[in-house]
Amino acid sequence: MKGSLIRSIGLSVWMLAASCAYAQNSYAPQNGTWVVSSELDGKPGRGLALDVQFGSMVLQLYGYNADGSPTFYMASGNFQMAVGTPFVAPLKRYAGGRYFGSEARDAQELDTAGDVKVVFDSATTATLTLPGEQPVRIERLYFDNPVIRSGQRATFFLGHSWQSDASALVASLEMTGDGAASFRYPRYDPDANKFLSIQWPCKAEQARQPMVCERLREDGEVLDRVVLKRYLHELVGVLETNDVRGSNRGAEAFKGPLLTVHGGSNTLQALPLDTATPPAGAAGAVVPDSGTWMVTEESTGQPGRGLSIDPQGGQVLVQVFNYGSDGQPTFHMGTGPYQQGAATVALRQYRGGRSLGGAAASGTEMGEPQAMGLQFDTATTGWVQFPGEAAKRIHRFQFGVNHWFVETMRQPLMYLEGEWSAVSADPNMALRVKLSPANWQPGVHPPTWYDNWPDINSSEKVKCWYEQTADGNVRCTVTDKRLGSYPELEYRFALSYRGRSLATVYRLQSDKSLLLLGQVPLIRTSNFYTAFGEGIALPRTR
Repeated sequence: MKGSLIRSIGLSVWMLAASCAYAQNSYAPQNGTWVVSSELDGKPGRGLALDVQFGSMVLQLYGYNADGSPTFYMASGNFQMAVGTPFVAPLKRYAGGRYFGSEARDAQELDTAGDVKVVFDSATTATLTLPGEQPVRIERLYFDNPVIRSGQRATFFLGHSWQSDASALVASLEMTGDGAASFRYPRYDPDANKFLSIQWPCKAEQARQPMVCERLREDGEVLDRVVLKRYLHELVGVLETNDVRGSNRGAEAFKGPLLTVHGGSNTLQALPLDTATPPAGAAGAVVPDSGTWMVTEESTGQPGRGLSIDPQGGQVLVQVFNYGSDGQPTFHMGTGPYQQGAATVALRQYRGGRSLGGAAASGTEMGEPQAMGLQFDTATTGWVQFPGEAAKRIHRFQFGVNHWFVETMRQPLMYLEGEWSAVSADPNMALRVKLSPANWQPGVHPPTWYDNWPDINSSEKVKCWYEQTADGNVRCTVTDKRLGSYPELEYRFALSYRGRSLATVYRLQSDKSLLLLGQVPLIRTSNFYTAFGEGIALPRTR
C-alpha cells in the first residue's frame, strides 16, 4: 500500500509556496474514523478512515461489493485545507496482497470505481460524494470520549500569560468519585492586573455530551456559564459572562490541548507535569497517533496491507485493510480496551452492507472474531500481532508533501514547523519558541537542523535535530536562556503528528554530560495549517 500512496500523492511545490496564503482560514480535519451521518444506526455499515498530513490526504473507504462481500477502496492526493475547497481523487482497489497467516505478497491495482469528492466545512463535518451516489453528510466518529470520568482531574493548556517568563495559562476539570464536577479557568482581572483562577460547579451530563458549569450570585442569578466539550485530546468551551460591574453580557470561546489526566484509569496521559523519575507504568501514557499505520517489514514500496488506528479514551478502534485467501480486498474491524500502552482487539468481518451506488443496507457479522494484539512504545511506533502470525513492528505512515527530503522511514523535520510550548510549573523548563526551516528553498534539500524565530516574549536560541535516542527521535538544544538558572538545556521527544508529546529535559553540564531534570508536556500551539494540532475552528482567548 505504501508505494501506491507515495506515487499517487503529488509533491507540488505550489502547495508549499501557497501555504502562507491560506494560513488564515486553514484547518485540519481530524484524523481517524468518519461515518455517514444518515447511516449511523447502530448496525454494521460503511465508514471511512481519513488521514491528513499537511497538504495531502489519504482516504480509505470500507464497504461492500454488489454481492455483499466486504471490500475497501483508497484515494489519495493533494489537499488544500481551506473551508469549502474540495478534495477530489480516484477511488482505487487493490488485489493479491497478504491475508492473515500468509506468506509475503505484494498487491496490484485492481480497478478504479470513479472519483470521490469531499468538501469539509469544519474539522469534524463534511459532505461526501461517492461514485454513483448523491452527496451525503459525514462526521467524525466519537465512540469513547466523555469530557471526564469520576475520580479524575484533567488539565488543559490555553496559552501563555502576557508575562515574559512564559508562564502557562491552564484550565482544569475535576470530577470526584461521587460525580461532583468543577471547572477552573483563568480570567484576566484588569483592576488587579493579573489572571485569577475562578471555579464553577458543573452539571455532569451524559457521556459524550456537553458539560455545563455555572457560577451564581447568592440570590441565584447566573454570573458566568461555560459549556464544555472534549474532542479527543482537546477541550473546547464557550464562556458566557455577566460582568459584576453591570456591563452587557458577553461570550468568548476557548480551546486547549490536553496536558494531563490524573486518577482513574484513563490512559491518555498519566504523567504529572514535572517528574524527574517517571512513575511505575509510565508506558501507559503512550497514545498512538490516529491515522494510517504500516507494518514495517512490509514497507517494500509496493501496495500491501495497512491499519487505521483510532484511540479514544479507554478504547481503541482499528480497521485492518487486507486481502482474503482468494486475493480479493477485504477489511476487518474491531475495538478493545486500551491500557498501559496495549490493547487486544476482537477483529470482526461483516457482509451485506451498502455497495457503491447501491440501495441502503446494513451489514451482518460473518464468521468468528479473531484476536489481534497491539503494543505501542511511542506515538508513532509499536507492535502488532495479527491472527496466526508472529508479532511485527509497525510505524505511523508518513506521506505529507514534505516527506521527500528525508530518507524512507525517517520523520520529516517539517513537522516541527510552528509555535511550540513546553509547559512546566518550573520556569527553568518552560519554553516558548517558533521553529522554522533555516536556509530552505522549495525544491532544494534543506539542512537537517532547524533554527528558531524568537517571539516577543522569548529569548531562547533553539536548534533541533532529527536523531534517534532512547527518549525519542527529536533532539532540541536551548542555549542563551536568560530565564531561570540553566544556561543550556536539551529537550528530547518523539515527534507526533498530533503536535503533542512528552519531552524529557536535560541540563548540559560543563563536561558535556547530561543531568536529567524531568519531563514536561510539549505542545505545538499553532503552525501554518492548524491551531493546536487538530484545528477545531474556535477563537482562542489570550
